[in-house]
Amino acid sequence: MKGIYYLIFITFFACGNSGNTPTEDAPKNWATDIAENPEVHHIQSPEGCFRLASWNIANLGKSKDDSEIAYMAKVLKDFDVVAIQEVVAGEGGAAAVARLVDELNRKGSKWEYAVSNPTTGNGVERYAFLWRPHRIKLSGKPWLESQVAAVIDREPYLGRFTFGSKTFLLANLHAVPKDKGPNTEIAALKDLTKWYPNDAIVLVGDCNATQEEFGAQELYKVGFKDAMDNQKTTLKMKPDKNGQHLANAYDHIYLEQKEWLVSEHGCYDISQDWSDLKSTRLISDHIPVWACLSVR
Repeated sequence: MKGIYYLIFITFFACGNSGNTPTEDAPKNWATDIAENPEVHHIQSPEGCFRLASWNIANLGKSKDDSEIAYMAKVLKDFDVVAIQEVVAGEGGAAAVARLVDELNRKGSKWEYAVSNPTTGNGVERYAFLWRPHRIKLSGKPWLESQVAAVIDREPYLGRFTFGSKTFLLANLHAVPKDKGPNTEIAALKDLTKWYPNDAIVLVGDCNATQEEFGAQELYKVGFKDAMDNQKTTLKMKPDKNGQHLANAYDHIYLEQKEWLVSEHGCYDISQDWSDLKSTRLISDHIPVWACLSVR
């Protein structure tokens, strides 16, 4: 692997357990719980790579109020391109993404976005891409991948983007829940390399499965690698007896290893911004994952 795939581990807001574990008995206070100094989250990126984030924002729709949208913008403002899962399928979902982008535009950089049509299976949702056009350009129109609609309930949302002179294909997935066979869906995406042989592919999202399970193993067989290295990304209802508040390593950044270099990667433990897990889960039960990437 030396010379092919580099990972430099850095800490981004205490991913994993820390001494600042949220407690369930602290009162909820929107005015004081939201982090007031967003600069502590700033990522210093190596030259020549872009910052990709993926986040399942639970039920992103009209139920999210202005303070919650403002908080999401503080979390995401330093990234270059963002893939979001679990956008509500109704009108409130697309409107919530627009509200989020409007808030991001107030942070000093211009943002653009695309929202998918509703997925065609039983678990109807939308996806979204957000990007800063002075860093990342969209090439063409994103699409829901119809070739896997028969086997993936929420078929992934794909878009081509350019960074500098390089083009890449970003695939955004929200797999079915654990008890409904997410690994079968993940395994089906190994064919992306066959359908799009000339693209540098990065597959991100909430897979509801870990990198050790057979879905990821099928991806590995065709040359993918998970940048997240088994990082837990879902939030428990409350900390366990050992103070652990993260549950499952379900959110991933799968890269075609021959096509990509990873300069840094990490996650943003949003629970550290709130007094308790109940308050945090009003934003989402997942934390964002991210990586600084460059196409070879």
